[in-house]
Amino acid sequence: MAVDLEGGWEEHHRRFVEKKMDLSWGQDPSVAAVYCSDSRLNFCETFSLDAQGSVFEVRNVCGLFTQDAQAALSYALCHLKPRRVVFLHHTGCGGYLSLFSGDVECEITDYLFSHGCRNLKEYVESQDIPCGEVFQVMVEEGLRRQLNLFLDFMERHFNGVPEGVEVLGLVYEVESDSVYLVPDKVGGKRMYLK
Repeated sequence: MAVDLEGGWEEHHRRFVEKKMDLSWGQDPSVAAVYCSDSRLNFCETFSLDAQGSVFEVRNVCGLFTQDAQAALSYALCHLKPRRVVFLHHTGCGGYLSLFSGDVECEITDYLFSHGCRNLKEYVESQDIPCGEVFQVMVEEGLRRQLNLFLDFMERHFNGVPEGVEVLGLVYEVESDSVYLVPDKVGGKRMYLK
């Protein structure tokens, strides 16, 4: 699929001028989102947020709470005051899939291990899960671990998440174009949003 960057820019600029948007004063996002850099994910499109400046985005492999994400979310929460912090992971994630490939993708597995996902595959495989759901449950457990890292970080550095800020862990099912709240434990109920 060819991408027309110039045509896309022209369309963006036309819409920008039509709406007379002025972001030069700064940004005022209602959401801070940490999610995977996978090209199939687009937070604004998934949640129909078309206003430029409405989402403060942090993207990396798997949507992990890395040092960069710590710095970005600290800035967002202290200065931009979003009302929601969302961690969005997805099925079919190549980062999590690397845990099944052994030494082939050691850079990615080392990255996962250093950000809360050590023993993730072994933990999930030790649970009583149908074989066909192991990968999806691994994505969910990885997301729960990232949420815990974020909450621990907030407790240590800011005495908790600011009052009035909602923290959500969501999973995007690429195959069905559905989103659900991450279950609170392995085998927990999936609450679908769309």
